[in-house]
Amino acid sequence: ISNPTGGYVETSPAQLTTRIKEEDINYEVVQIKQQPSNLDNMTPGEDVEFVVEADGKDLSYKWHHTTAGRTSEVGENNPTLHIHNVKSDDEGDYTCTISNPTDGAVKTNPAR
Repeated sequence: ISNPTGGYVETSPAQLTTRIKEEDINYEVVQIKQQPSNLDNMTPGEDVEFVVEADGKDLSYKWHHTTAGRTSEVGENNPTLHIHNVKSDDEGDYTCTISNPTDGAVKTNPAR
């Protein structure tokens, strides 16, 4: 603490303790209820969807496309991945990582 004339006084360190009620803690673990299904015999130009269903609170979804050893993030934060006007570049494996703020993440099996 200081004053306008340049003097100061040091104080003892303060300690802050927080108390969290047990009912405020989210113990729910993310669980996949339905894996995305393989899509066979797609024709170029068609629209396709991969769908995952999961249980949990405040879930986030990150879809990934892996082809030729490269993985890229695709789609939006959504349990359904829409691919419009499918083309040969869209071939490969699709996975979804599902997470919530408190319990980490789970990843789906690959779907083609």
